[in-house]
Amino acid sequence: MPFIFEYNDYRKFLNDFYDEQKAKRRRFSYQKFADKAGFNTKTFLFKVIHGEKALSKKSILHVAAAMALKKRESLYFEALVNFNDAKNSREREHFFNRMRAFTRRGPSKVLREHQYSYFSKWWHPVVRELVTSRNFRDDFKALAKALLPAIRPKQAKDSVKLLLALGLIKKAKGGYLKTDAVVTTGDEVQSFAVQKFHRDALTLASDAIDRVPRRAREISGSVVFISKKNVETIKKEVQEFRKRLLAIAQRDRNADRVYLGHFSFFPISKVRKTQW
Repeated sequence: MPFIFEYNDYRKFLNDFYDEQKAKRRRFSYQKFADKAGFNTKTFLFKVIHGEKALSKKSILHVAAAMALKKRESLYFEALVNFNDAKNSREREHFFNRMRAFTRRGPSKVLREHQYSYFSKWWHPVVRELVTSRNFRDDFKALAKALLPAIRPKQAKDSVKLLLALGLIKKAKGGYLKTDAVVTTGDEVQSFAVQKFHRDALTLASDAIDRVPRRAREISGSVVFISKKNVETIKKEVQEFRKRLLAIAQRDRNADRVYLGHFSFFPISKVRKTQW
């Protein structure tokens, strides 16, 4: 039986389960799998595995029983299906947190608590920049106050502990140093976590309109009427500018503050197919 707590895609888990059963028993088939789950259509589970169908709330329980999943495995499987098939980010976050609750009690190669946590809070990248550029001497109260908006001292301390655990910073004489380590998770999890970071960044940008003096920020926007071809051109321009911004920051030998540069470019109308 594949170890379900290592999966963040229920279709991949079902496929691996099927392949394993087929290797053990030649006569095992989608028909037998469907019969065991109580489905009338023999191709149903085949279509689910290949993304053509989705599992309903009732069918989740039938499939879990057909695979002889234990209670905790069944609950994780249910959360996994709902996470994959969620209709919006709030639903995905809810079911992802349910998945995390189960993986804390067992090993997991994909849903790593620390790695997800790095993306889940906007201040972790900021703390990383601050502790490796200033010597706070583990004064977490001062570190917490250095952020805008400020966080709690315990959050600052926990952030440093997380960064050390991930290998993104290391202890050095007189403070901390950056490492070249990269945080990785499964694609589905990483995508979800980064989406959450972007939502937090947009909220911070919105708050900055009132919180940060105009001379210390640049918030502007343009509404344009363009073709699909030029959408791609502008996206590439934004990407290139972000690379230039990083290059400027890397060359800066007099840096004394952390800025968040967040860029968005998205449609606010439907495609015009005919003249009106």
